[in-house]
Amino acid sequence: MAETALLTDEPGMPVDTKHAAARRYSYTGPALIFFAFVAPLMATAFGLGSAYTVGQDLVRTLGSLFGLAVVAWLVMRNRSDLAKAKARLVVGLLLCLTVANNIANTARENSVAKDFMRGAIAFQAKHAGKFEDLGKRFEENTVNQYVTPAALTSAQSIAAGQAALERYRSLLQERNLLLQTYMADYRAYVNSVPEGEARRGAEASMGPAMDSANNLYKTLDVAQRAHADALGAVFTWAQANVGKLSNRGGQLVFQSAQQQTELTALAQRLQAAENSVDEATKFAQAEQVKAAAKRDAAMKEAETFLGK
Repeated sequence: MAETALLTDEPGMPVDTKHAAARRYSYTGPALIFFAFVAPLMATAFGLGSAYTVGQDLVRTLGSLFGLAVVAWLVMRNRSDLAKAKARLVVGLLLCLTVANNIANTARENSVAKDFMRGAIAFQAKHAGKFEDLGKRFEENTVNQYVTPAALTSAQSIAAGQAALERYRSLLQERNLLLQTYMADYRAYVNSVPEGEARRGAEASMGPAMDSANNLYKTLDVAQRAHADALGAVFTWAQANVGKLSNRGGQLVFQSAQQQTELTALAQRLQAAENSVDEATKFAQAEQVKAAAKRDAAMKEAETFLGK
């Protein structure tokens, strides 16, 4: 009798019909709720999401279910079985809409992430080419060939050495400008990515990557600029002593002990600078090997992701 009394609060509908409708809704509502939980797992089969995003979706769905269930219970606790069944159906529909929106967002994020990765690969290739070209020009600039006894006693060779040194300094300046341009362009590229997980991930990795590149090139730049200054000091001294030195069998012949003392000090300074460049170069090469390994691993992950 109590059950009949509850059902009879739906005016205009026979009790048997209400029972049948309540049963239908009671099956459909839980089925929709169940579907809302398995839909994210099904979506991964189509490349929409990962174990991490599925976990996030399940947590969000549980939170939504709890909130909707509480509201439904508060509103329907004194209503009929049919009304409660309808409430469960509504909860199921709302959960499915929520999950569908989450999956759509995941699909959108995947699309943005793929576009970002394709663009980042092209971006890196473009700038890597510029750094490789600059590296070749560094190798071609052999300013050290002018720091020999024969060259330091020739006004023509000293002038050639100073010209080579200016090219060396220009290359250092060009590399610094290229690095700053690369960082500014990369920051602008990341900022152009639409707001979302892809943008946040790119921003999170951008800072450490830029700090690493800055530290690497700063160490090398400091050492090479000190090397350039040491070379410049030798050429300036040699220019001031043109005609006061001679080369005999690959050995400098000095007119005074002061000349020898001055050049010895300059040679020691130059040797220390060259040692610093060697150390900085070894450090840079080691860091580049590590960076190349990380880049290769990232490229494999990117290829796998883009192939989905």
